[in-house]
Amino acid sequence: MELAFPSADPRLARLEAAAEVLNRFNWNLSVEQTGGEVRLRGGELLIARFSSVEELEVFTAGMALALSLLPDEVVALIDQLVGE
Repeated sequence: MELAFPSADPRLARLEAAAEVLNRFNWNLSVEQTGGEVRLRGGELLIARFSSVEELEVFTAGMALALSLLPDEVVALIDQLVGE
């Protein structure tokens, strides 16, 4: 049996592209920069704090990569479960 993995979009390394994928799954992401700290929020919930935008980009790219590789059937199921 041979396994095949879908290709990831290299643009996901950019914050804007990663946020677009993540917000597709209702994360409602926003980024704040205060006092030398970069904060990632999902709505009002603080998800993570970073010391640089580069760290934030690595984190969001990883999350977006994982979600972007989901099969369409799984995405459709998620949409049903969250009521889209």
